[in-house]
Amino acid sequence: MKKNLHYSLIAVLAILFTSCASSYKPIKPPSVSYIKTVEDSTITFSYQYRALRIARNGKYARKEEKKGVKVVAIKITNHSDQFVTFNKNLKLYAGGQEIKPLDPLFAYKQLKQKSAIYLLYAPLTLLRLYFYSTDQYGNSTVTNSFPIGYAIGPGLVIRNMVVAGNANKRFLEELGKYSLINREIKPGETVYGLVCIQDFNYDPLSVKLKPYSPLGNGF
Repeated sequence: MKKNLHYSLIAVLAILFTSCASSYKPIKPPSVSYIKTVEDSTITFSYQYRALRIARNGKYARKEEKKGVKVVAIKITNHSDQFVTFNKNLKLYAGGQEIKPLDPLFAYKQLKQKSAIYLLYAPLTLLRLYFYSTDQYGNSTVTNSFPIGYAIGPGLVIRNMVVAGNANKRFLEELGKYSLINREIKPGETVYGLVCIQDFNYDPLSVKLKPYSPLGNGF
């Protein structure tokens, strides 16, 4: 008796297991290889656009491309004799145009993995594994079946939702921990951080130190 696995089931499972949620690997800005550096007598500024992809966070990196929201790893050294504050008197520029960093929470909401989408796996509970026998004339008949869906459906839903939820939590925590918005940098200090920007391109980044206004607006 020859038993054959139903090929459509194999195809379904192959698609499912290649579209699962993925864990989050921390970027760790202090350990990033910075390949772009802009330096003058007051500030040394280095950055790396592809921080998420380099850290092997493929799902988040693909959303960067789709949404035009980029997480940039940044290193800044203050050579001046004054305190500088990122996004106040130390301004960020892309392609020569001043840009405002995005709020980390907004960037997170744009790039996070969607947990609820894995509820679509629930109907897999109905899947059955069929076994066939072939007679001497080449005719196939179902000889047995097994309700494999009870093991696959709920298991995939729960696993993927937990993995996505934990990954998103770690992603948000790192964005908050390394946010440079309004970060004060002491004379001689080097800081590392993550800055989120809205940009579909990879324009050259730079920073400019401007006179600081205590009112927070005029320069």
